[in-house]
Amino acid sequence: MKKPERHDGYDWEKVRLARRRIEEGFYDEGLLEDLVEWGFLDRFVERIASCPYVSDEHPNAGNTFRDLTAMVLAASLPHVIDRPLIRIEFQSEAGRGDIDLPLRIEALGNDCVWMGWVRRYGMTSIVVEAKNMRNKAGVEEVRQLEDYLRNGSLGRMGFLVSRNGFSKNASHKIIEQAHRKECLIIPFSAKTLGGLATAAKVGPQATTKFLRRQETLLMQASA
Repeated sequence: MKKPERHDGYDWEKVRLARRRIEEGFYDEGLLEDLVEWGFLDRFVERIASCPYVSDEHPNAGNTFRDLTAMVLAASLPHVIDRPLIRIEFQSEAGRGDIDLPLRIEALGNDCVWMGWVRRYGMTSIVVEAKNMRNKAGVEEVRQLEDYLRNGSLGRMGFLVSRNGFSKNASHKIIEQAHRKECLIIPFSAKTLGGLATAAKVGPQATTKFLRRQETLLMQASA
């Protein structure tokens, strides 16, 4: 049996078949948009897993990881994020942040979970810090995002994405903040980010449920 023709990870016979079906109107417009979105999402998640760490050989790897993180989050939360207004490496009152994900406030009226967060934490955006480190993120990384949330004007809920997870002390501080309800930092490893992307394929309710579950785990943990 002849092996599939592959180049850069693609099975080109399947690509030709998909193109023919598109031309024949096999996919309706909505389904086609979903397939394209999911395809890009999968590729972004794969690229995060293979992204090099920052080194003399790869000095811009931190920016690459940050940009891929922004792409995954934007593609996973299209019903929440105002994608044309996303800012990368943005300047705020609290300093220079990695990612600003503005919320589509007008579209959240019927979503009690998101509107609950908006009211509780005064949110207009989700502030994201992305750390592409071999080591787990520590307390200093948590404090950096905490400073942005406390002293900025975008709200007090953010995502801290650390490729290889978090130290015990960092996790303890994130849990402590959640219990105080002064600000909410939802931690993401590369694996957790992939989990959000998987939930996105199910739909908006699944991603909201996924994030609500992360908050619940923080609240159930001992501070």
